[in-house]
Amino acid sequence: MVAGVAQYVFKIEAAEKLMEEIRSEAVEVSHTNKAGHTNRATAPKWRMFLELSKAAQSLAKDLQLNPASAPLIVHPKGRVSTS
Repeated sequence: MVAGVAQYVFKIEAAEKLMEEIRSEAVEVSHTNKAGHTNRATAPKWRMFLELSKAAQSLAKDLQLNPASAPLIVHPKGRVSTS
């Protein structure tokens, strides 16, 4: 279970870092192939972000992680949060 949680944390952190990098980048990129035709494709960083997010969601489901299972923290001013 600990290894699974570590993998989940790694994937979430990597996805967050990548999101900061690509926040202002285009989702699609254009490139010209050998025949001179322009092709459009999803940007590689966006594909990696989506893959990391998908893997993290899968791990969260396998580990039964969800907002309801997060520990509650009561702040001094009486506010309650999950982190």
